[in-house]
Amino acid sequence: MISEFLIRIGKLSETLSKKNIDVALIMQNADLYYYSGTIPSGVLFICIIYIKRK
Repeated sequence: MISEFLIRIGKLSETLSKKNIDVALIMQNADLYYYSGTIPSGVLFICIIYIKRK
């Protein structure tokens, strides 16, 4: 089963990709909790990776 956090990150990744944004840097505690389920002392780095298919 896919966790709710992976679904949220997937939706964010889709939005970033549509807007041609390669990276999201999550820094606010509310957003860190929303995307990871914890409030770490640091940042969350979400990177869009493009894979070419033949």
